[in-house]
Amino acid sequence: MGDDRRVAFQRRRTEHWEGVHGKGTPAAGWYYHRFIRKVFASQVPPGQRVLELGCGTGELLAATRPSFGMGVDFSGTAVTRARKNFPDLRFDVADAADFRYEGEPFDYIILSDLVNDSWDVQETLMRLRRVCHPRTRILLNAYSHVWQVPLQLARRLGLARPLLPQNWLTPEDIRNLLQLSGFELLRAWPEMLVPAALPGAGFFNRFVARFAPFRWFCLTNFYVSRPIGPPAASASCSIIIAARNEAGNIAELIRRIPDICSDQEVIFVEGGSTDDTHAVIEAAIRHEPPGRYRLLRQPGKGKGDAVRAGFGVARGDILMILDADMTVAPEDLRLF
Repeated sequence: MGDDRRVAFQRRRTEHWEGVHGKGTPAAGWYYHRFIRKVFASQVPPGQRVLELGCGTGELLAATRPSFGMGVDFSGTAVTRARKNFPDLRFDVADAADFRYEGEPFDYIILSDLVNDSWDVQETLMRLRRVCHPRTRILLNAYSHVWQVPLQLARRLGLARPLLPQNWLTPEDIRNLLQLSGFELLRAWPEMLVPAALPGAGFFNRFVARFAPFRWFCLTNFYVSRPIGPPAASASCSIIIAARNEAGNIAELIRRIPDICSDQEVIFVEGGSTDDTHAVIEAAIRHEPPGRYRLLRQPGKGKGDAVRAGFGVARGDILMILDADMTVAPEDLRLF
């Protein structure tokens, strides 16, 4: 089901941006995009290896003057135009979440307005680790949620590019997603108080936007981050699974639970089932390594009681809860 939704999401995005780029250079938003190019160019020294995900027609990537520049976008129309306009740069058609590259790592990686339009922001960020070296800098910007309503109005009036529904992420959301994906946030700042070529816009954007309270109302936030090493593994962890009438999920649960710690236990707490959940768990863990799985009879009723029972006997340094119906994918435990 999740894969079907993701495919449909990507298809809608691809069709949308093919339509946008198929109409030629959009007049709406030219001031914003020119401003954004200047900000990114000021952060990237010339002559670097630069990757841009969601590169569109390539103007931003070209503005960084890279020694080797690579742009990736899922719009074939945009990539065709980028290749024509900037033949010295490399452009590939691919979705940012599925991007693969086997060459040398990049010095700078740019994601401009990409996380607002991504199906899985964390997955996209985690894939970047493969093309980073220890000194790589990840540069991204994302719309401020303060502008959600004004931008919707501007698009209805034809003053901004049309967009599909977006992720509206706060700076704290971005910080957390970067950290979960293995990056350390080095700097964050707001830009652009006036996103149109109006009299005085340059003065407001360069000077007034630097001070409170005006900076709180800027259109976009910029972030600079770098890779960090993997966190030290916990000495031990316990995963508590309350299971009631979940006999059909037990085998898949055991197959999909990842190895998180060097010393890890999974505690099933079964109670109140009208099917053979207890017997299925008992049979499934019988041939597993000793100490890896444990099975308890729930003493009371309700999920809270089951979780407390599991916590009461858990020996791990870190305690985690997983639903037996897999509403949270077992593989996602490692992200927490």
